[in-house]
Amino acid sequence: MDISWSDFYDTNGSDFRHGLFVLLLIVTFFWTARAAIDAIFRTRADWEASKVPGRDAWRVGLVVAALPAVVYCVGYPGFSLLFHSVFTWLDHPVRMNSVVRSTVVVVWLGGLLLTAAYQVFAKPKLDAVGALTNRGRRAKDAELAYALLLPSFVLFGEFVFYPFARNFRASRIQPGLFPGQPGKHVGWAQWGRFLDTAVLGKSIWYGLGRGLIVFVILFLVAGALARAINGSAKAVWKPASIAILFAVPFVMIALVHFFDTSDSDFANSFKVTILFAVFTVIPGIVLGLLLAVVANQRLRGMGFYRVVFSSPIITGVAASSVIFFTLLNPQVGLLPWLGLETNPALLQNPSWALVSVSGVVVWANLGLVFILMSAGLQTIPDDLYEAARVDGAGAWRRFWSITVPMLSPTIFFTVVVGSIFAFQAFGQIQLLTSGGPLKKTNVLTFQIYQDVVQGNTSKAGILSIALFVIVLVFTVIQLRVLERRVEYGN
Repeated sequence: MDISWSDFYDTNGSDFRHGLFVLLLIVTFFWTARAAIDAIFRTRADWEASKVPGRDAWRVGLVVAALPAVVYCVGYPGFSLLFHSVFTWLDHPVRMNSVVRSTVVVVWLGGLLLTAAYQVFAKPKLDAVGALTNRGRRAKDAELAYALLLPSFVLFGEFVFYPFARNFRASRIQPGLFPGQPGKHVGWAQWGRFLDTAVLGKSIWYGLGRGLIVFVILFLVAGALARAINGSAKAVWKPASIAILFAVPFVMIALVHFFDTSDSDFANSFKVTILFAVFTVIPGIVLGLLLAVVANQRLRGMGFYRVVFSSPIITGVAASSVIFFTLLNPQVGLLPWLGLETNPALLQNPSWALVSVSGVVVWANLGLVFILMSAGLQTIPDDLYEAARVDGAGAWRRFWSITVPMLSPTIFFTVVVGSIFAFQAFGQIQLLTSGGPLKKTNVLTFQIYQDVVQGNTSKAGILSIALFVIVLVFTVIQLRVLERRVEYGN
C-alpha cells in the first residue's frame, strides 16, 4: 500500500481541521523559536541589569516550547519512514497515537503561554538595558533566512526527497507480467542485472591495470616537462596532481571498456549522456563567452546586439524544439533552402542526431550563458585593461591574462550548473528524436521515462538512483578540482 505524508497523521475524518492545526503549529513554532533565540543569546549582563528573574528557566522553557511542531510535523513521520525503509513496509498507514498527540498539544499550548509572557514581561526590560551580542544578531539573521527557505524545503521534501526515497522501495519490487498485476519483492538482486555490475566490476579492474601504466607514463612526462620549463618538478609531486594524473586515465579507460563490453540500457544511456554533456556544455560556454566579450565593447548600437544574444533565454523548450525541428526538416527546412541535401534527415541519422539535438540545446541555453558572462565581465575593472595596453599587451594577451582569470568564478559556476542541467536534459530529446534513431539520443532521463511508461518502475527507480549518484560524484569532482583553478580577485 502506498504511504504518503498524510498517512502519518490521524485526521479523525477532518482534513481541514487537521491541516489548520498543523499550520498553527508551524506559525507558532516560529514565533516561539524567535523568542527562544532572543532569550538564549542575551548576555548575562543584560539579564542581571534588567532584574528579570529565572534566566535559565526562560531559556529552557522556550526551547522546549519550540519542539511540538518539529515532533509533530517532521520528527515522527521522518522516523516512521526511516523504520519502514530499514525493516519493512507495513500494509497499513502509521498514525500518531492519542498519547503522543495529546502531549504535543499540551506542550504547544504551554509554549504559547510562556512565549506570550516572555514577550510581555521579560523582553521589554531586556531591550531597555542592553542589546543582542553579535552572535545573537547572526542567529536572528539565520532565523529569518531559514524562515524564508522553509517553503522551498517543504516543496523539495514533498516532490523531490520523498519520491527519491520511494525509489529504493520500487527498486526492490519486480513488476508483474501484466498491467495491474501485483509485483514481487526480489530485494536488491535486480540492481546487478539492470546496472550490469558484473561487467562494471571487470571494467574497474581493467581501468586500474591500464590506468596505472598510463599514470606512470604521464607522471614521468609531466615531471620532465616541469623540470624543462620551471627547473623543478615539485608541483607534479603534490598529492592533488598525482591524484589527477591517476584518476583521469583510470576513469576514462574503465568507462570506455564498460561501454564497449556492456549491452545494457544503462551503459548505452550513460554513454549517450556523457557525450551529450560534452557536446552542450563546452561549446555553450565558449560561444557565450565570445559573444559576451564582443558585446562588452563600448560601441554605438551594441545594446541591440546584447538583446539579440540574450533572446534565446525567453524561448521555451517546446517552442525552440519545434522551430529547429522545422529548420532541420529535409523538405521544407533551412538546409534545402541553402542547397544542402541530407539523406536521411539529420534528426534521423544515427551519426548526426545527437550532434543536432546538442546544437538545439546549446542555442536554447546560450542566452543564459551570455547573461552570466556579461555580468562577470562588468565586474572586471577597466584599470586592468588600461594598464595592460600601456604595457603593450595585445587583445589576445589581455583576454588570456585578464579576462579569463578574472572571469574564472563565473566560468566555474556555469560549468557546474551546465553539467547538472545536461545530465537532466529531457525536453528536447523527447520532442525532437524520442531517444532515436537506434537509441543514439537515448539519455538516462529519457530511458527512465520510457521505463516508467512501460510500467517497469523498478528499473526506473534503479536508474534514477544511479543518475543521482553520477551527478553527485561528477559535481563533487568538479568542485574539488576546478575550484583550485578559480581566481577570486579583490
